Amino acid sequence: MDGTINLKLIKRNSGVTPFKSGRVSQQTVGLGYIIIPEDVDRDNFVKTCFRTNKVSIIDDADGNVIHGCYITKEALQNVTFPKNVGEKGMAVVWVSQMLENQPMVIGTFSSTEKVTIRDDEAIQIEKVWDKGAVSITGNAKDGVLFVRVKGQQFGTMKIEVQGDENSLLEARSSGIIKVSSNKKVEVEAFEELTAKMIDPVTENESGISVNKDTLVVEANYGEGDDKNFSKTTVTTEGFITETKVGESSYKHTVNESMEETLFQNCIVKLEENKLTIQQGEAMLEISNGKWAIINNGTGLNELLTKIVDAIATLTVSTAVGPSGTPLPPTIQKTTELESLLKNFFNQ
Repeated sequence: MDGTINLKLIKRNSGVTPFKSGRVSQQTVGLGYIIIPEDVDRDNFVKTCFRTNKVSIIDDADGNVIHGCYITKEALQNVTFPKNVGEKGMAVVWVSQMLENQPMVIGTFSSTEKVTIRDDEAIQIEKVWDKGAVSITGNAKDGVLFVRVKGQQFGTMKIEVQGDENSLLEARSSGIIKVSSNKKVEVEAFEELTAKMIDPVTENESGISVNKDTLVVEANYGEGDDKNFSKTTVTTEGFITETKVGESSYKHTVNESMEETLFQNCIVKLEENKLTIQQGEAMLEISNGKWAIINNGTGLNELLTKIVDAIATLTVSTAVGPSGTPLPPTIQKTTELESLLKNFFNQ
C-alpha cells in the first residue's frame, strides 16, 4: 500500500435521492409507479406532494426508489396515490437530462385494472376513493355533459361565484330546466327572490316576487290593455287580492283594522264590532249589537220612527172638528215602540 485514499464524489441535488447504478443511470426516460414512503402519514404526504409538486416513485426497470421527484402540474392532477405503504399507485413516465440524476414525471398511464371505453369526441375525468367518486363525463357528438359526485355515505356539490353584489350565476336552456330531489328543494335569497313566466306571444308576465317587506303573486292573461289578471300582495300591514275576469272584478283586503271583500258593486266589510253589507246605495250594517238598514241615505229606523211619531200625533176630523191626540194607552204603546227601535236600530 502506498498510503493514498481514492475518493469518488457524486453530485446530489437537495431533497432528491440519486439514481443508483444499473440501467436507470443510463436512461433519459423511464416508467415508474407512484408510492407512499414508509413511516409517513399518508394524507399529509399527499398534501405535501400537491404543495411542492414532488412525489416518490419506484422505477419499473430495476426497482430503484426515487424520493422528491419533480412532477408537472398536469401530471399531478391525474395521479392516483396508493392507499397504503407497499402498494403501487398510478403508472407514470419520467424524463431526465443526460448525466443528470434528477428525474421529472411528465405524464401518467391509466390503470390496466380499469379500462375506459369511449369515443374520441368524449371526455372523462374521474377520481375514486373507496365508495366515493367524482367524475365529469361528456360527449361532443351527443351534446351531453354529466357531473357526478358520490361520497362514502352522502355526496356534496357546491357551485360558487364570488365577487361583489354584481356577481352572476346564470343557467339557461333552449328547452327545459329540471330540478328534482328525493327529499327537499331549498331556494334561499337574502334581499329578493323572483320567479316569472313570460308568454312569448302576448309578453304577459306571471310569477312571484319576494323581498323583506312584500310578497307578490301575479298572473296576467289575454291581449291588449284590458287584460284579465289575478294578483295577491302581502305586506307587513296585511294583504290584498285582486282579480279581473272579463267585465267582472273582485278585491279582497285584509289589514289590522278590517277585512273587506268587493265583487262588482257588492261589498262585505268586517271591522271591530261592526259588519257592513252594501250593494250600490243599499246597506245593511250591524254595529255594537244594533242594526242599520239604509237605502239612498234613508235608514229603516228613521222610517219606523216617523211612523211611530205619526201615530202618536194622529188626529182625525169629526162632526165637531178635529179630534184630540190619541189616548194615553196609545201614547204609551208608541213610547214603547220608540224605545224598542232605539235598542234595535242605529239608523
